[in-house]
Amino acid sequence: MKKFKVLLTIIVISLIPLIFTASIPYALPSRLDLDSLKQSEHSWGFPPKMYVISLQQGQQYTINIIVNSFWEMDVGIKICDMPYAISGQQVDSSSFISEIMHFTAIKTGEYYIQVSFSGSGFFDIRVDSGITNPSTGSSTEFFDISYLLVLILPTIIIMLIGISILIFKTRKPLSIPKDKPIETTKKEKPKVEEPKKKIFCQFCGNEITHSTNVCYNCKTPIKE
Repeated sequence: MKKFKVLLTIIVISLIPLIFTASIPYALPSRLDLDSLKQSEHSWGFPPKMYVISLQQGQQYTINIIVNSFWEMDVGIKICDMPYAISGQQVDSSSFISEIMHFTAIKTGEYYIQVSFSGSGFFDIRVDSGITNPSTGSSTEFFDISYLLVLILPTIIIMLIGISILIFKTRKPLSIPKDKPIETTKKEKPKVEEPKKKIFCQFCGNEITHSTNVCYNCKTPIKE
């Protein structure tokens, strides 16, 4: 039960950054006005620049990314009807000056334009009604979840760290065999010396207490 509570806490904590990163695609895009030039936009190369615009179903549009040759940036355009740019249409030619994409809206609503760059510099962006310029490349379908993975990466890292700590803390320590107790030798009981036999003088009956061959009382020699 304790492990479950700890695991639940880890999951809740890891979801906190996801709440913020999930809102990034909605917060980052700049609003574009149709048939209006947005000038002096700047890119550091990463992350891609995001824009949002309202389009009408069945209408054709031209997306223009204008880059001065001084910046020598390779430009790529993606457009989709989802803020996470997972799937949609894209154009990415070898041009280092500008990129032009023709697009037909399949529904009425918000469309998200993602502009990627190979370097840092300034550019202009414009979305016009209809086909106004020749396209710089063929429009192809794309499916890419890398942008979505970047958004959920902090959550994955926090969750993996938390689970690793949980496993480490709850892992049972290796059982180390205890050393065998040292067998102690039995102590030999000290030998108790038997009391010496008392000796008495055979003539006067006096007890002989000193190691001598003569009775100190009667001076009679002691026979052992």
